[in-house]
Amino acid sequence: MMNYQTIEVEEILGNQVAHIRLNRTDVHNAMNLQMITELLECFSEIEKNESFRGVILSGNGGSFCAGADINWMKESGQQDYETSLEDSHQLADLFKTIYRFQIPVIAVVHNNVYGGGLGLMAACDVVYAEMDSQFRFSEVRLGITPATIMPYILKKIPVSVAKSKVYTAERFNAFEALRIGIVDEVKKKSEGIEAATVFMSEVVKGSPVGVNMSKELINDLSDGVLDDAMINKTCEILVSAKQTEDAYEGMKAFFEKRTPNWKGR
Repeated sequence: MMNYQTIEVEEILGNQVAHIRLNRTDVHNAMNLQMITELLECFSEIEKNESFRGVILSGNGGSFCAGADINWMKESGQQDYETSLEDSHQLADLFKTIYRFQIPVIAVVHNNVYGGGLGLMAACDVVYAEMDSQFRFSEVRLGITPATIMPYILKKIPVSVAKSKVYTAERFNAFEALRIGIVDEVKKKSEGIEAATVFMSEVVKGSPVGVNMSKELINDLSDGVLDDAMINKTCEILVSAKQTEDAYEGMKAFFEKRTPNWKGR
């Protein structure tokens, strides 16, 4: 494994499972371009090693992932359209890589799981949430939209539920997340990793061909319109939203710790 600045990687279960930990703990593991790039590189390295049977994705420190780094989002909104679109494609590529990864990927989340953190989680095959987890689609409070994560969110929860959670940006806890189906199990604090490890210990008892082909089959049968055209559309929508006056005001208000004065444009 390579050395990374924003993530940590450990091989467990006899080097059959890679455990990736987000490691920007000073900002609750908020994603910036470097973290996205390193995650893509890490998954690429794992894919080259046929001995790996699964991946566990979790976060060090106080939170799993507080979404996209607000400073990175602010800078992206001030870039020209093409540059910002390229950044958005990096994020979209990460979600698609996790969702389409050839071996099972299990998420273990705790505390803050906001915005893009929900996308990371939803792209995984199975999600364990510890009891302290708090979820929020925070984008509309910043004047933007959860575009690149939405294809994966809608594979987990009904459309009407997604609308309710996204429109209001309400926080909801692990048991509400379990009720609506965006997580698969709720575990006591600090017991999520153990549960994911037990799950993976069962996965590795099965045939690598059988497990991996089953994942591909299930995804193919359930995908519908999740193709490159849809991914491109989500990136274009996100970039267009980031370059509006409302996005500028939403992020400015966030830094100034005040209520935004929305312009509607």
